[in-house]
Amino acid sequence: MDRKGSFQVSLLALASSVIAGCSSHAIPTEDQALESSTTVSIRQVDDQGLKLPFETTFSARWNDANDGTKYEPCTAVGARQLAALGVDPASVEDAAGSNGQTLRGCDWDYLRVDGGSVRWSVSQFVGNSPSLEHDKRVKSAVTDVWLPDV
Repeated sequence: MDRKGSFQVSLLALASSVIAGCSSHAIPTEDQALESSTTVSIRQVDDQGLKLPFETTFSARWNDANDGTKYEPCTAVGARQLAALGVDPASVEDAAGSNGQTLRGCDWDYLRVDGGSVRWSVSQFVGNSPSLEHDKRVKSAVTDVWLPDV
């Protein structure tokens, strides 16, 4: 091989090692960048500092559609009070089905009496609205049962 050919092979080998060295310090993909930016801690307490009775995965559980009150349905009533009403405190679930949902609250199952197979549940949630009277009048379904305000 002549001197020129030897120089080209050396240059190619040098370029290959530089490229290989760069690949170990690759720039993160968009998915990797998004993944690392979503590791921010998600709020797990209400405005009074009480821990939610479940761990939420929704970073936008509190949002512009439900921030009209500091009242937190999931911490407003304690486990003893729920049990006294026939509600199973351990059955609590987040009422929201997606991040940033309009409603904020919880669902509970009633305690089963005599091993019954019928499953009844109760929900308590908040969302921004002109007024409760407006919702009762306009948004209620025929099957909605409104209990006295507590």
